[in-house]
Amino acid sequence: MQGETGRRTWKYASSQKMKTDKSIQEKLREVRSLMDRKGLPHGIGGEAGVRKAVEPLRGVHVREEVFPAGYRHGRVLLEDLHAFDGRIFGYLGGGKEYESFLPREAVFLDTETTGLAGGAGTYAFLVGIGFFDDRGFVVRQFLMPELSEEKEMLIMLAGELKPFRSVVTFNGRVFDLPLLETRYIMKGVRPGLSWEHHLDLLPVSRRLWRGHFESCRLGCLEERVLGFDRGEDIPGYAIPPLYVRFLKEQRMSLLEPVLSHNAWDVASLAALAVSAGRIVERGEDLSLEEGADFEAAARIFAAVDAGDLSLECFREAFSRDLPDERRLFTGRALGAELKSRGLLEEAAAVWEELRRDFAGDYLCRIELAKYREHRLKEFGGALEPATEALKIVRRLCSFREEGRVPLALESECGRRVDRLRDKRKRWRERAARRKKGKMR
Repeated sequence: MQGETGRRTWKYASSQKMKTDKSIQEKLREVRSLMDRKGLPHGIGGEAGVRKAVEPLRGVHVREEVFPAGYRHGRVLLEDLHAFDGRIFGYLGGGKEYESFLPREAVFLDTETTGLAGGAGTYAFLVGIGFFDDRGFVVRQFLMPELSEEKEMLIMLAGELKPFRSVVTFNGRVFDLPLLETRYIMKGVRPGLSWEHHLDLLPVSRRLWRGHFESCRLGCLEERVLGFDRGEDIPGYAIPPLYVRFLKEQRMSLLEPVLSHNAWDVASLAALAVSAGRIVERGEDLSLEEGADFEAAARIFAAVDAGDLSLECFREAFSRDLPDERRLFTGRALGAELKSRGLLEEAAAVWEELRRDFAGDYLCRIELAKYREHRLKEFGGALEPATEALKIVRRLCSFREEGRVPLALESECGRRVDRLRDKRKRWRERAARRKKGKMR
């Protein structure tokens, strides 16, 4: 298993052994002391992270793992997240309100559930939260061994979440947080949570890496972006049936892979935020090396309308080596950015380059036709790319690929070609009359 430096510590606790007015830290210390006196194991041994068997405790099960200072998650040092200033978080979050985001005041959250459908019948049986303290990056997990203990777990979780100003998730805006809100409502609990920021890393990841990898799943990004290998990890689809089996057999060993899976997910959130922040930080200084990274930074800057930063990054990306699909996307984005700023001559040069390199791209031909018709009044020059665009669109439609183009695009292109032919004809007639008049 890659990415481990230092020894990670684990603690186990149960709500049945605790008084509710004590902090989680005090509860964990008490349970650990109790287990030591009884000779029960509560940690792991060896750098490879081989777990010892742990007898399940009654009540809500709490486990803590510490990733100490200096821990690298793949290639990423988690504590590097503290080096970014508020401006970087403003770019990642998509607004100036995120400039007050502080990693020390943020909680990283991930859930494991009984299904992905959501709704009242879906339980979050395991919630992992991560945060930075003096020990490093701490992952604390709350597991309910019985569905009847859900309310107690939710109350404990709310108490842990209240001190944090911000929350970081991966698709949490759509799934994790709405699910927890539903569970709180179902159990009649008012958690009293009020976060100033919710940094959802899935849309950030899509802006940065969509099209570069086979998907933007967290597992794929761990491998391709973070350089982190989980080893033999349990697939997500196997987790719900495993929990059902656990409810029947009540053997904690069944859920050890799930607990590890969730802990890695939480740690990966912090590492992914570091990787995203690095690209944005270096993109702001135009100090990136790869064209793909410039393109990624440009999309982040474009989403927040960050002045000329998106334009400069798109320019840099388009001038470098990119795979054909990404070069086409970057050229389109650069042309659109230049057009919006009134830099039409430079935009036309980009469209002309795309027209030369991509025989099947109708969009650059349409834009080039518009520029020549309306800006240069070159009706004959505009007719050529307009005719090419019409042929491409018709070919796509003839192969039943209409879904790749807007439904009305063929008729729109046809009208443009007819209009340009008519304008060219009238222009030629006027030119002929002027020539004839001069000859007289």
